[in-house]
Amino acid sequence: MSDSSVELATYRAWLQERIINSVRSGARGLHEIVAATAGADPAAVRDVLKSAISSGRLEQTASTLADTSIESEKDDVVEPLLPLAHPLDFDWRFSRRGAARLLSKASEQGKVDLCFIASTTVALLAASCGWPGRLLAIDANGSLLESASRLHPQIDTARLDVTHDALPQVRAKAVIADPPWYPEHLHSFLWASARLCVAGGYVLLSMPGEGTRPDIAAERASALKAAALYGLEVVEIETQTIRYETPLFERNALRAAGVSLPIRFWRRGDLVVFRRTFMPEGDRPVPPPRDGEWTEFTSVGTRIRFQRAARSSSCFPQLRSIISGDILPTVSRRDPRRAEANVWTSGNRVYACESPAVLHVIAEAAACGSSSAEAVEAFLGRGLRAHEAQSVLEALDQIAKLIFVEREEQAAYARELSENEIDAS
Repeated sequence: MSDSSVELATYRAWLQERIINSVRSGARGLHEIVAATAGADPAAVRDVLKSAISSGRLEQTASTLADTSIESEKDDVVEPLLPLAHPLDFDWRFSRRGAARLLSKASEQGKVDLCFIASTTVALLAASCGWPGRLLAIDANGSLLESASRLHPQIDTARLDVTHDALPQVRAKAVIADPPWYPEHLHSFLWASARLCVAGGYVLLSMPGEGTRPDIAAERASALKAAALYGLEVVEIETQTIRYETPLFERNALRAAGVSLPIRFWRRGDLVVFRRTFMPEGDRPVPPPRDGEWTEFTSVGTRIRFQRAARSSSCFPQLRSIISGDILPTVSRRDPRRAEANVWTSGNRVYACESPAVLHVIAEAAACGSSSAEAVEAFLGRGLRAHEAQSVLEALDQIAKLIFVEREEQAAYARELSENEIDAS
């Protein structure tokens, strides 16, 4: 048996014990069982729960828990007017409780200037609360920053990727960082946080919990070791106190994986508080690989990304399915099927397309009420052959149906949020 197989088997055994203990302790539904697993994916939890039942370790009556969702701790989104999150942006936003916990922790340093790295929702909450210090939001997500500036002009923004780009000449008393939960991102965000924090200041960073995946313990240990080299000393770790809202793309992924319940705030991170020491921050770590260049089309909230490719005169813009149902049943960067996708929606639908740039032109023309065929001809710099004109019509029909389906999902998601609106204070 390979090392990875042993690691996976060990993880599943650990996960099963957590699940069994949760059920025997009176868990009332899948949401509470997931909360007991310190970050495990709900689809994995559901599978292991069913396995424990089929093996006889749990009573058959526990099967009803897989289809029951009771959220014992009510929560809400920070700002409902933000643009829909897209999976390619690693865009998980703190829930109101999650953002409030981070802001409360930062306030222990006084009403100081705050720097937010990929944690713009905390900046929004701070602005809405009238925070007197400077609020600087650094994010690679331009659409999120634009919305934040529009909603709260007092928030200063800087659009940049801290894993690759030059950092601004800023030193804050407290830095709040929310890296994607992968080793390269964790290291890069820790290094950037140290650079942006004054000596004696504090860095508040969200880190994946011990149940997130099989190899997470080694990844966390490596990140904490690197943090010391960057001039960050661990002060305290709060386990599973930072809550996130479930974006639509993850909601769709869970549904595709067999979790039909609307688990809205299942994801939680560990809050690690660092003190910035007086030692140098060390060398910049190797940055994570980029996902390639993408262009975007937006239609009444629906966001579709098209991977940028070398300019071509071919015209085969039809969408081709990669997986059954078209929704990728995971949000993990490690899923190998991601490499096949060059058209990706905010609903986590993935497709292959021979001419994604042409498809983007078709979508934009349709949104403007223009002739898609004429727009494609202008883009290619030539007339269309009969079979190409037909392919444009087929692609146009695919885009129209795709947008309709995703708009319906967005409306249902918005109703779900409205029906469950809770005062989270």
